[in-house]
Order: sequence, then structure tokens, then C-alpha cells
Amino acid sequence: MIVRQEYRLIRPKIMDFHPINVGVHGIRPADVRTAAEFPDVYAEFKDDLEDAILIAHNMSFDLAVLHAAGADYGLPIGRLGTFCTLRMARHLWPSYGTFKLSSLALRHQIAFRHHHAGDDAYACARLAIDGAKTAGSADILDLARRTRLLQHAPPRSAVRRPTEGSIASRALAGLNSARQGSERTFEVRGSTGNLYTVTMHGEGKSAVYRCNCTAGRFHRSCKHVRAIFPGDHVPGDGV
Repeated sequence: MIVRQEYRLIRPKIMDFHPINVGVHGIRPADVRTAAEFPDVYAEFKDDLEDAILIAHNMSFDLAVLHAAGADYGLPIGRLGTFCTLRMARHLWPSYGTFKLSSLALRHQIAFRHHHAGDDAYACARLAIDGAKTAGSADILDLARRTRLLQHAPPRSAVRRPTEGSIASRALAGLNSARQGSERTFEVRGSTGNLYTVTMHGEGKSAVYRCNCTAGRFHRSCKHVRAIFPGDHVPGDGV
């Protein structure tokens, strides 16, 4: 059962709020100006998280953000067990066809505010509980082991900075330079392994996205453009 629910706003080191992200989660600079920074918030939950199972929908994204935030402050992140409800849903309910968190919540009659961190966590917990019931598991740890979806993220103790000339450093340099103008580029690897370039022209809801794949060359929407948008947020017909 769910025994506790928490929600915190965190003030980022750099107050750089892109309109696309604000459109997804609704959080603006004024909302976090007086909030605590990551180390203070992490300290509240450190004992709960370490050596526990961390559950999220599309876990690789959440884990990358957690580790990146720790690295930004030189803050060690302990060993974590992880369980992804996206992979769980695909494993247990393959007939559903769509596995977005909002779609799964609707199927399982879970009321929540999508892209609100506290509610997203609540929905993930409810889905994991339903998954345990579906699989006939004693608890979520048993479910994670039986489905072979339990993974372990090793502790992160050092600040990781991109090596000069590395792919990461070139990508960051490209992003920073792109922010000076009205155009940004993203590289997306397709299902067959090919690398495609998605270019964003303009800002906010008026932005237009172009991909250099076959569909993109004919100014049609493609899965590579959709891949750069988290969750349900997909650009409109201007793609």
C-alpha cells in the first residue's frame, strides 16, 4: 500500500526555463525562487532512497537526472535498486498497445495530475501495486525479481565533467551556442541505428521542428521529432 506521499519544488543552479518545459510541467522561475536547492532536498530523502527500490515510468530518464543533479553539486548518490513501470507494463500488459503514464492511469482508474512530480510518483506506485496483483507477486520486490526488471544503479561519488573533445562536451557546446539564436539541433538514433538530426526553429508553442529523415524531408511529422519530447508532450501540426 502507499503509506506516504511527498512533493518538493527545487531551485536549479541555473534559472534557465525553456518554454517547452514550462508547457509540460507548468513550473516557472517565480515558483522556485525561494525553494531549496537539490542537496537540501536530497538530504531529506537520502536514507529512504539508498538501498531501496526506486520506481519511475521510463526509469532511465529519471535516473540520469538524479545522477546529473548530484554531479552538478559534487554530491554522492548511493546505490539504488531501480524498477521501471514502463517496462513492467509492456511485460505484463502487452495488449494495451500504448504505455504512456496517462494512458495506463486511465486504464487502471488512477486519478492524477500528469507531469506533477508528486502525482506522477503516486501513479507509478499504484501501477506497481496493480502489477504485483496481476503477476500474483507477494510484493513489489518479488514482482521486480520475477519479471527480471530489477536493476541496480551503482553509487556515484565523483563530479563528472565532459572530457575536452568528447561527444558530451561537443553536444553541450552545440546546445549552448544554439541557445544564442532561434535554432537548436538534436540528434536522435532511429530504430535501425541510423542517426537523424532534428532542428527546432523558433521558440515556445510557435516553434517548428524539422527532421532530416525521409518523412521530415516531406515536412511530415516523424517519430524522431516525437522522441525528444518526454511523456505525452508532442509538438503539433506545425512539425
